[in-house]
Amino acid sequence: MDRSWGGALFVLLVVVVARNPTTAALVRTTAATTIFQAGTKENVIPHQATVNLRLLPGGTVEAALAMCVVFFTQLIEEAA
Repeated sequence: MDRSWGGALFVLLVVVVARNPTTAALVRTTAATTIFQAGTKENVIPHQATVNLRLLPGGTVEAALAMCVVFFTQLIEEAA
């Protein structure tokens, strides 16, 4: 990372933008669940979901998928 004032200002800008829910998606990869497939009964846990990943420019599909694996692994471990 550039240690000049420009680099420091960029980091500060990213931190400020990331704290606001309205602008946070401008500085990180986001995920949105778009489709759930479940049964017809109430309170049924879906057996399949479609997640839309919006990659930050410069991000890779592999890195986003790795992030998803870590997230869902932690979620499953917490539920157990």
